[in-house]
Amino acid sequence: MFRKHIRDNYDRLTPSFRRLGEYLIDNYFDAAFMTASQLAKQLDIDPATVVRFSQRLGYRGYPELLADVRAAVRDELERVYVANVREGTPHDTMLKIIAAERSNLERLESQLTPEGLDDLFQAFESAKRIFVVSQWVGFPLAQMFATLLRSAGLEATAIEASTPNVVTALHDVGEGDVVFSLSLADVGPDMGTALTFARDKGARTFSIATWGSSSAARAAETVFVTPGRTPTNYPSFAMAALFVSSLFQMLLARRAEQSEQVLASMRAAREQVAKIRSKWRMSQKADELWD
Repeated sequence: MFRKHIRDNYDRLTPSFRRLGEYLIDNYFDAAFMTASQLAKQLDIDPATVVRFSQRLGYRGYPELLADVRAAVRDELERVYVANVREGTPHDTMLKIIAAERSNLERLESQLTPEGLDDLFQAFESAKRIFVVSQWVGFPLAQMFATLLRSAGLEATAIEASTPNVVTALHDVGEGDVVFSLSLADVGPDMGTALTFARDKGARTFSIATWGSSSAARAAETVFVTPGRTPTNYPSFAMAALFVSSLFQMLLARRAEQSEQVLASMRAAREQVAKIRSKWRMSQKADELWD
C-alpha cells in the first residue's frame, strides 16, 4: 500500500518528496480526488515532482499511485460512517461516536499481521529493558502500560519525551533493549528523536501512532497505526488504549508463570507493608496516651 511505500522510503526522500508523502498519509481522502497538477498546486511544488515522487516509490507514474490511494479510500468508505454529531440527542451522538470507533477497530484489525505481532512479542519477551516513550496526553497511558508490563515480570520504564529525559533515561540504551513509543499527537520532533537515538545505538524500536506521518512513526523500525478518525475530527485515543491493553493481555497469557511469580511477590510485599503499618498505628496510639 502507498502508506507502507512512503514509510519504507521516507529517510531517503528529498524534502519535497517528504512533504508529498506526509500530505498523502494524512490527507489521502482529499488527495484521492486530485490530479497531479492539483496536488502540486496544493503543496506549491512542480507537477513533475509529483511524477518523480510516484516513481521513487516504485510506481510507474502518478496514475498508478493515485489508484492505490483511491483503493484505500474506497476500502475505508465501505466501512466508515461519517456522522453528523451536531444534531440529535446526546444518546444519538454517543451512538454515532461509538459507530466511528467500531470502524476504527475494523481498520486496526485489518492492519495486524501474524509476523508483526510475533516480532513485537518476541522483542518484548527477550528484552533486557523496555522503555515506553510518550508525551503530552499520551504519557499517562505510557505510565500505565509500563506499570502493567512490570506486573507481567518485565523491566519497564515510562519516559516523557524531551531532551533531558531522553538523555537521562536512554544514555546507555543498546542491543537487547526495546523502545516502544505511544504517539497520540505529533507535537514536535522529540518522539522521533528519541527513537532515532535508540535505533542508532542498536535498540529495537516500535511505535503505535494515530498519525502515520508522525515523527515517531517515521523513526520506528516497526509501526502499528491505531486509527483515530472521529466525527468531531479530534483524534481518538481509544484504539491506542485498546492496543496496549490487548498487548498486555497477550503477554500475560504467554507469560503465566512469570506473572504468577510477580503477583506472589506483590502479595508478600502487601502483607509485610500491612504489618509495618499496624506497628506504626500501635506506636501512635501509645504516644497519644502521653499527650
